[in-house]
Amino acid sequence: MVRHIGCKDKSINAFSNRSKAHKGRKHTPETKKKISEKAKILFNTEEYKQKQRIAHLGKKRPDLAKYNQRPEVRKKRSIDWNNRSQELKDRLKRIWNRNIKDSEFNKKRLRALLKNPNKPEKKLIELFNTHNLPYKYVGNGQILFEQKNPDFINSNGQKKIIELFGVVFHDPKRTFKKNINYSQTEHGTKAIYSKYGFKTLIIWDYELKNLHKVLDKIRKFDDESME
Repeated sequence: MVRHIGCKDKSINAFSNRSKAHKGRKHTPETKKKISEKAKILFNTEEYKQKQRIAHLGKKRPDLAKYNQRPEVRKKRSIDWNNRSQELKDRLKRIWNRNIKDSEFNKKRLRALLKNPNKPEKKLIELFNTHNLPYKYVGNGQILFEQKNPDFINSNGQKKIIELFGVVFHDPKRTFKKNINYSQTEHGTKAIYSKYGFKTLIIWDYELKNLHKVLDKIRKFDDESME
């Protein structure tokens, strides 16, 4: 047991000595290029990706989410972005704009972000199940219309969609945000889905305080004809 501790201490000391020896020294451009090339090869191997996936499987990082929301962290990232060259900014924007048009990319992105329904959506799911309403949850990226992912879709063959909206993200008159994209508003959302022949019902988060009214609203919408 003592021998193990001694070995560990020696290893730590050796690493510490190496760190001190390299303190203040910088890699040459040639060395940086070699390190970069080796890293690209390593990070793109299926074996490495699989090990990383298994290592992080099932892990939740609420501490990381809180860290990312800290004002000082957000400010630092803003400064980092502003300090980048215009050429790099333009290149990153081009890559993002190209990827965002790819439906497969969007599905993967949304599935990662919206893995499970949130609390308000769970309330609606429970309401649907309790009263046998023909709507299923697809808000995890299953279905896309022009980069828009509806929350619920009719499961009886009718082209009907139900969206659960929060005023902060979708109501320009009641939000504290500077502006909301038209496609995220009630009118903009309905306009996009109507192009594909779908009728849309918007339920606002504050309406969930009275589920009886919400139920009546959904039933009335469900009984409407598609004309």
